[in-house]
Amino acid sequence: MKNQLLRSSFLVAGFALASGSALAQTAEPLLLEEIIVTARKRAESLQEAPQAITAFSAAEITEARITSIDDVAKLTPGLNYAPLFGPAAATPIIRGSTQTFGAPNVGVFIDGIYLTGKAAMDIALSDLERIEVIKGPQSALYGRNTFAGAINYITKAPQMTLGGEAELTVGSHGMLEGRASITGPVIADKLALRLGVSHKEFDGYYRSSIDNGRIDFEKTQGVAADALFTPTDALSARLRFSYAKDDSGQPASAVVRANGIARTVPVALNGGIPVGSPQTYVGQLPEMGKYLPVNTQRRIAAELADYGNRQETYRTSLALDYDLEAMTLTSVTAYNKRDNEYQIDGDNTVCEDTLGCRNFGPPLPTFRPIAFRQSQFATSSEVNTTKDFSQELRMSSPDEGQIRWIVGGFYYWSKVSAVQRSLSPMLPNPPAFGYPLARLGTEAKSLFASVAYDVTDDLTVTAEARQEWEDQTYKQRPTVTAGVAATDASLRNINLKQDFKFFTPRFIVDYTISDDIMAYANVAKGTKTGGFNTGLRVLESQFTYQEESSWNYEAGIKATWLGGRATTNLAYFHTDWKDQQVACQNPVSVGGTSTQRTYTCNVGQAVIDGIEVDAQMRLTDVLTASLGYSWTDAAYEKFVDDSLTATLAAGGLPPMNFVGKSLPYVPKNKLFASLRADFNLSADIEMFMRADVNYQSKSYIRADNLAYIGDKTVADFRAGLRFENGVSVTAFVENAFDDRTPLTAVRFFDSVNFSIPTPLVTGAVGRKAGVTLNYSF
Repeated sequence: MKNQLLRSSFLVAGFALASGSALAQTAEPLLLEEIIVTARKRAESLQEAPQAITAFSAAEITEARITSIDDVAKLTPGLNYAPLFGPAAATPIIRGSTQTFGAPNVGVFIDGIYLTGKAAMDIALSDLERIEVIKGPQSALYGRNTFAGAINYITKAPQMTLGGEAELTVGSHGMLEGRASITGPVIADKLALRLGVSHKEFDGYYRSSIDNGRIDFEKTQGVAADALFTPTDALSARLRFSYAKDDSGQPASAVVRANGIARTVPVALNGGIPVGSPQTYVGQLPEMGKYLPVNTQRRIAAELADYGNRQETYRTSLALDYDLEAMTLTSVTAYNKRDNEYQIDGDNTVCEDTLGCRNFGPPLPTFRPIAFRQSQFATSSEVNTTKDFSQELRMSSPDEGQIRWIVGGFYYWSKVSAVQRSLSPMLPNPPAFGYPLARLGTEAKSLFASVAYDVTDDLTVTAEARQEWEDQTYKQRPTVTAGVAATDASLRNINLKQDFKFFTPRFIVDYTISDDIMAYANVAKGTKTGGFNTGLRVLESQFTYQEESSWNYEAGIKATWLGGRATTNLAYFHTDWKDQQVACQNPVSVGGTSTQRTYTCNVGQAVIDGIEVDAQMRLTDVLTASLGYSWTDAAYEKFVDDSLTATLAAGGLPPMNFVGKSLPYVPKNKLFASLRADFNLSADIEMFMRADVNYQSKSYIRADNLAYIGDKTVADFRAGLRFENGVSVTAFVENAFDDRTPLTAVRFFDSVNFSIPTPLVTGAVGRKAGVTLNYSF
């Protein structure tokens, strides 16, 4: 990885020298683009907002080819992305606040509207005006699981002048992407429309070693319609509807077999696995080959869909603003519906014999011989529907004045219904472990306020707070089961309810040192609600888990240099995280054999310290450079998993104590560097080139810190031409040096609930290349 980083550095340096010898440019101010953000629910310059924010303008989104949340993470200090189980479980991680089970720690929004669930996070990004990554707890103004931060995608609004754009991209591995949009007036100065369509295909980088089928393919289609109505100068209404259909293959994942730490727990307490067998994986996880032992065809039941993840999403929103001069009234109403279905190979191995495919030991009494060779041991599937409605009402003072305030209220409900099941050809008819038909309901109400007071011309203090009430309900009834006693608590009809009430304040002080330098400090509380543990064989005492909370302390400085040619933003933060929701193990019995079941519990406590640097500079009228760095030290201060104490004691082992261990999926160091060149080849032709290099250090995949993902360096290069008539053509190479360090990994568990603690590793996409043709007017 160090060699790749050096090669990338030399190429970027050579790129700069070549660009520096470009033709002389016409005189123009050497100023960086000013970005206006709305992270605090009012418009302000990025350099004047007293908190750590990384923002991308529409031009930056296009130039850097930002098309997914993974692309956003590569260019954002302190943000990591771990698709632990593919798009259905996208997990953005801000400032080390990692999470694998339960609701996400980072809230994702479109135009300020919350997206429910992990499956909604990895959306295809198209027709965006801006992206804002807001770091640290945002519970006071945003609520809804912004425990560690928020990501807000702001779409382009309809315009009262005619304009449009069309773009086509073709590339390697069957890459085909297209998008088009048009906007303009319907009634001059009163009504404008914007229509957009998008299409994306990718054949995938990996193939099945069993049937040569595609694994990590993607196919996305979308359409959006947007109307802006301004009947008076004081009133505006924006109605937006979007529809997206996503079809993707299952994750390119495979099991890496255990390589160390001999088992000492007796056979009867360890799923029938012999004492002395390797217990887990230790060390750096290997790269994945292009062919993985994953099934891609229907092999068990004809009624099941092909493997992968499919979802359809409908989003509708209405935003109203009414300017009363003394204040502005704002209403944001939204309704979303998502139908999702996924089916995956449940064990990610090739099973070539009747028994003992992964050293399971003696077969369970209900097993039957496999009907064919090279099959999956189990298949997991889920069908779910999510519906949510939200309504925000707020009043805001004008942006000027010694005192500025916002007060508002928020209402939200969501309903999720899901059916899960796991199938295996080794089980008798019907060959199923039936997961429950579950219905999860959430209703939340909150009041929030923000007051900023200019103590002097240079000193401002701000207080923000939110009071939230949330009710959750969970109902389940069992479906078909096999080999599991009906007396198991998790297989009965269940009706659960729990309520939460919490207060989340934030206090900010900012001081203008000079016209170009601002220092700030803030203290914020973050809270994330609890939830329910679902699925088979969860004990009644473990059906629920409680909320977690943190206090975050941040100090920073934002500086603009050289008359607007350079900016440097520095931030230090410290987080105390209490009642952390972590994965615990529950000893259970299946067919008389003991194994473990994973569930969420509140036993963790962590401390996180970090530093972030974000800098940009116009080096010349040709060259612009960007640099970002984050250092994150995230460690458990308390985490002793008592749930396996009896099992471990039977083998003469102490309880699992992870105090002092690093939190999973948090690289200590992350660095990116970008260099962009723009210069004229002639009076009507401009050439542009861009190089991006991203590096992140190793990260562990579990609290035990035994297995880890190694250092990773990814370099992307782009070059193209812009013509005066609005046409541009761009050639690009992504991951130019073909770094295939694993994208992520999780402790493996399969759908039939055996505990084989070896990692399930997801491979990274290798080198891709393509060409983009764009026309805008």
